[in-house]
This record gives sequence, structure tokens and C-alpha cells, in this order.
Amino acid sequence: MVGTSNDWPYSFLDPKTREWTGLDGDIIKYIAKMLRSTRSDVQTVTFDKLTPGLLDGRFDSVGDSIHYTKNRSKVVNFCFPTYYYAEGLVVPKGNSNKLHKLTDPKGFTVGTLLGTNYAEWLQAVPGVKFQGYKDWAGARHRPHRRRAVRSARGVDADEGSSRVEDRAGRRLRAA
Repeated sequence: MVGTSNDWPYSFLDPKTREWTGLDGDIIKYIAKMLRSTRSDVQTVTFDKLTPGLLDGRFDSVGDSIHYTKNRSKVVNFCFPTYYYAEGLVVPKGNSNKLHKLTDPKGFTVGTLLGTNYAEWLQAVPGVKFQGYKDWAGARHRPHRRRAVRSARGVDADEGSSRVEDRAGRRLRAA
């Protein structure tokens, strides 16, 4: 059994074909083929439930983008990295709040997925009000006062929409 967070474009169940696909999905299918495995059962959970699911035996492996950290390596084994992507800030066009790095959004509410490196990093920034989300759909539908930044992964998280809005409902563009 492989656990995934159903997080487009990385690892998701295609609603039309019901086939597991995406970058992580394709990597796991390729590994299964190399191992001559004839089937890969997939169970989807929220991202913050992947490591606990692996530890309590619900999954044999996780096919998702869980980045290596020293703390995580104390409880789970990691293979070699299969790819890397960088984080980023998404701000209104013009960037009137002058937000350029993680330490800049003091006084703002900043949201990302629970259980991610981003959640850990943002909660450590003094003056930032952290808002954790179980999934990106919940983040998109819960605007917060003075929301100014989300991770690049969040912007790309839902195939049907990459819209990010400010507190007045205006569409934000990456700066």
C-alpha cells in the first residue's frame, strides 16, 4: 500500500481515469515496474497524515514529496532525492508590502499545508501568524485578513485553479 496526499501536480488520482498519476505517481509506477510489481494500491490522506500512516503500518511506502530533514530521518527512511523544487513567496503585483523573504511577513497571516517544511519554517518566524491547512482546497476557500504570501507549491496545488486572492478578493499575481 502506497500513501499519497492527492496533491496535484505531484501525486494525485485523476478524477476521469481514477489512475494514480503526477510526478510522484509516475516515479512510483516506474519503480514498481522496475521491481516487476504487478500492482500498486494507493490510499490518499491529507499530507500531515502520511508519516503517521507509514509509522503505524497503514502504508508500506509514501509516494509523495516529503523532503528530508534530520528530524524526519529519525523516524522514517528516505531514498535518494528524485527531484527538487524551490519555495517562493506569492505577493500582489507591485509588492507594496515589500515582502521578499520568510522573515518579512511580520504582522501577516501566512498559510501552508500542515506537516510540511513550510509549516515548520513559518511557525518559527517571530510576528507571523501561521494558518495551517489540511489541503489546498481548504486554503483557497478560507481567505484571511492581510494574507500576503503562500508557498509556490500552494499556488500550483489544484489543477482547476491557480487563483490566489488578497483580503479584498482581488486576484494576486506573482511578483
